Amino acid sequence: MTARSTSAAGERPALVLVEPNLKMPYGHWCEHVPQLADAAKRRGLRLVIAAPDGVDPATQGRLDSAGAEVLSPVRPGLGPSGASMAAARIAHAVYVKAHAWRPRSPVPYQFLLISRCLTEAAALRHARARTGVAAAVILSAGESLAGAVSALSGVPHVRIVHEVYSWDSPFFRFVEWLCRASRRQVVAVCNTASVKCKLTRRYPDLAATVATFAPRNPAAYVPDGERAVARSLLALPRDGVIGCFIGGWWRTKDWKTVLAALELSQSPVRLLIAGWPVDLAILGDARRTADGRVHVLAKSLTSVELRAVYAACDFTLVSRFAGDETESGLVMDAVNYGLPLVLSDHDQNLNRVLAGADWVRFYSASDPASLAHVLDGTLDKPIPRPSRAGVNALGMRTVDDVLSMLYDLASNIPGGHNGKI
Repeated sequence: MTARSTSAAGERPALVLVEPNLKMPYGHWCEHVPQLADAAKRRGLRLVIAAPDGVDPATQGRLDSAGAEVLSPVRPGLGPSGASMAAARIAHAVYVKAHAWRPRSPVPYQFLLISRCLTEAAALRHARARTGVAAAVILSAGESLAGAVSALSGVPHVRIVHEVYSWDSPFFRFVEWLCRASRRQVVAVCNTASVKCKLTRRYPDLAATVATFAPRNPAAYVPDGERAVARSLLALPRDGVIGCFIGGWWRTKDWKTVLAALELSQSPVRLLIAGWPVDLAILGDARRTADGRVHVLAKSLTSVELRAVYAACDFTLVSRFAGDETESGLVMDAVNYGLPLVLSDHDQNLNRVLAGADWVRFYSASDPASLAHVLDGTLDKPIPRPSRAGVNALGMRTVDDVLSMLYDLASNIPGGHNGKI
């Protein structure tokens, strides 16, 4: 096995991207990874996708069209990679049971972090065995056990860390102390300054930088003429103000405030709730209490359906709990698709960045009355659309720039392949 992978274009290392979430047919990774693959194809670069749990068929088709190499899933079994994957599955099963038993306890999430660590290590070892790669990028990495992943896999790597919210147990801190030498071969890319602050407070010796990951996509900008077609496609009323609330019921999304605000709202503003998973029982109550002003598209959205949702609506709603300071793909979507934004003031840094933007209206996080007031105001004073230049304030890069950033970071890790695009 060599320390370098070459492409047909010449002596150039492959860039290996590890993404554990590609088996799901929804989420931003199903868009971002194919975009990166298309960029690599345009530039004649060899891109290898390591998806330890497999790839959704639709995403697989897009990756095939881009010419990306997709490694087969890591099968639990014999050998270091298989054993690590089997242990990851066990840890995840324990997490599911423990979370169902004690959903508000931080203890179940320790098993989730263990599962993520073992899955990442299995994927990195698998990629090294198949490609000979000397460094890689984990696109949605866990916030803990970076040194343990490096030690278990033996692969220097870049970790894209989107959030730091889980309690770090004394046992994890001891494990990371044992793996502190391996942590020198890891670079963390944090989506916000707040995430970096939390991560480096946990691991002061971890090399970390801040960079927005979500790529800029000018081609996604929806022209005004698409609205009537999109509303017809989604069986929505032709007239009236409609907002969208996308993404399902994740822990960081404050959906209770949204539903309570709809009950308080005095205007006929409608809301399209789209995505999966959602709690259908709760949505049933919302439909009744909001006088039929709630529309639901409860399914995993294809790229065509997602575009139709944004095209059909007058604004998109992002509702999170105060203190949640992770990069929001929904905010980036609003800019890319050109949709006005109703945003909770949960993130002080994001508040500063978007202060004064006429296409954003803030409301107080977890305050239904504040949100209801903003929703009512959209009827009398519509929110203007963001310009195509709106991405500048958020620090969004082109997909080619994101690819170059990842490649350069992976190339310059101590022990990496030291190549350049």
